[in-house]
Amino acid sequence: MSYSTNATPETALQALEGYKPSGKTGPLGIPLLVATLLIVPPLLAWIYNATSHFGGLLFSNAWILIATSGLLGLLVGGAFFPAIQWGKIRNPALATVIVLLAALLTFGFSLGHEAWTHRDEVRAALQSRNASTQLSPVENAKAYWNLKAEGGQLVTGRRGRGANIDGGMFWTLLGLQALIAAVLAAVVGALLAGRRFSEANDRWFASKTLYNILPHHLPQIIEAGNAGDWPRFKALCEASKDPNFKEFKPAVTLYYLSGKPDGIVEIRATVDPKKPITAVFERKLSKDEIKFFWPEFKG
Repeated sequence: MSYSTNATPETALQALEGYKPSGKTGPLGIPLLVATLLIVPPLLAWIYNATSHFGGLLFSNAWILIATSGLLGLLVGGAFFPAIQWGKIRNPALATVIVLLAALLTFGFSLGHEAWTHRDEVRAALQSRNASTQLSPVENAKAYWNLKAEGGQLVTGRRGRGANIDGGMFWTLLGLQALIAAVLAAVVGALLAGRRFSEANDRWFASKTLYNILPHHLPQIIEAGNAGDWPRFKALCEASKDPNFKEFKPAVTLYYLSGKPDGIVEIRATVDPKKPITAVFERKLSKDEIKFFWPEFKG
């Protein structure tokens, strides 16, 4: 049996309230966050410099320099996964603030560490200017980066054109790197804390993507789901394919708990281009309904 996947104009998508994190934190949440905040920044800062900014310093391309700072941010955010997972942190705002702070500290520590490894060069430069060479780590870092800003840094663009940036432009590039690292880290932290959690069972849901479907097929798929017509729902999802479609494809996602006989199926999509992706379909599934879509499900 086959089903048409042509969407009808009268079945417009509607945003649902969907899952919202409770904002709660487990008893180990704060201690684990604080421990991670103390450990991750100096460790990742050292790794960042020991690997020449993940290889970014081997190139002069500005986009590579920015990309490596973005990678640093992603690693900082990912490093908080154990704290958020085991601490059962369901508060995206708290996770965002802590992880953003960790990223800024990591970037700041990396500046200080790099300056400390070049302290002999800093002393030689200051000595040639008849300036004091007795510097604390903070003063050494300040002197090193001021010297770097004076000398400038050669960067190239996409077409290979090079330019030596110094002064304000140098500080702007450095600030942009710090900003990108902080923003990406914060996004990862918010996403980790915003995952679906079962308050009743005090456990995180596991998830499995059942299908990726085309946006213009959503109305009929949702209509079948709302009617509980799972054979039609499945057939429509399986038929919703186009290898040439390169834009965002909504996912049909199953959330489940190991050892539990039921789950939740959810579809998130763009209802309004000016608004973020939101839930447009959500329904509880029994064990038999889950096995209809995913025969390997053990429950």
